[in-house]
Amino acid sequence: MNPNATGITRGIDALKPGLICNTLVAALLFLLQASSAPAATWYISPTGNDSNSGTSTNAPLATLPAAQTLASSGDTVYIMAGTYYPTTTYPVELGVYVPVILINKNGITYKAMPGTRPVFNFSLVNPTGERVAAFWVTASNVTFQGFDVVAVQENITTSNNPVSYTHLDVYKRQPYTHDPRIGRVRRLYVLQAYRRSGVGRALLEAVVAYARDYFRLLRVRTEEAGEFYTTHGFRCIASEAETTHVLELTRAA
Repeated sequence: MNPNATGITRGIDALKPGLICNTLVAALLFLLQASSAPAATWYISPTGNDSNSGTSTNAPLATLPAAQTLASSGDTVYIMAGTYYPTTTYPVELGVYVPVILINKNGITYKAMPGTRPVFNFSLVNPTGERVAAFWVTASNVTFQGFDVVAVQENITTSNNPVSYTHLDVYKRQPYTHDPRIGRVRRLYVLQAYRRSGVGRALLEAVVAYARDYFRLLRVRTEEAGEFYTTHGFRCIASEAETTHVLELTRAA
């Protein structure tokens, strides 16, 4: 008889069905617990410091990029009250746009602290001959909520022509009319690699929902995306200056 046979038999006998089942259940529970770890919250403040932990209102970070570095998909970055003045820029994109805040991590929510309306002021970023892209988003499933973006340079022929925008530089008051209740959608652009994935639709729906509180009409001028806008409720129009499509707005119930 093989002198190891008894040991092998005992080892096999130990692997009873109940034990195997219990072992698998324990392993699965461990994996589920590891995958369902609670999402984290991070905080930034104009008086914060990027060397802080960022995990509480008592130790906030100073910038959105610093919070993004620490955050993971599913996390929320709370933007505390006050005015932020970003200055860091990234290499020019598409030949003319200077990105300032680069959002390249998926699944993170950036939102104002409840009861506040923080502001990102880009007046300190004014490159000659180029346009400023306040938020350059290459990530997916990212949410922005409850803050304003102002003083974003749009003129590419002079060194400083700040104008104010709301909701991430996507719409502004219509420059071709004196009616303050008419807005214009501008620079709603999706990189080629992210098209036909619902990103453009999500952006436009967010802009329209937000604009309902401020405008009765949205206008847009487009040469290539007419079908996209008509699919989402805009109608073609040829009788107004610098306008190809319009959308009548009603207040959400």
